[in-house]
Amino acid sequence: MNIENTLDKLQNDSEVRSFVYQQMVDFQTFVSPETVLTAHPIKAKKTGRYRVALQLHDGENSIKSMGEDKNIFEAIRKAKVQMIKHLVAVQDAIMSSQDRVEQVNDVLANTHLH
Repeated sequence: MNIENTLDKLQNDSEVRSFVYQQMVDFQTFVSPETVLTAHPIKAKKTGRYRVALQLHDGENSIKSMGEDKNIFEAIRKAKVQMIKHLVAVQDAIMSSQDRVEQVNDVLANTHLH
């Protein structure tokens, strides 16, 4: 599909727009109430395919992922899955760092000098 066709579906097809909004539910654990999800058409690498970028905006920060498929719903879903994988990796890295800091603090708080 060409970029104009994808843009038209994202902007004017109520079923596609509803599907994009439904995807936000899967991001709830990673975002704040102020976070906005947008979908953008991207020129597909192959003809007859949709390529969609999902972007989460929260203030000055944003994250973007892309999905491509012959079905626009599947392209959106693939972009969502890619983004969730990235968000989980970031969350795991943050949690691991916090865990290390807590362990160091526990050791420092429970130090006994002989």
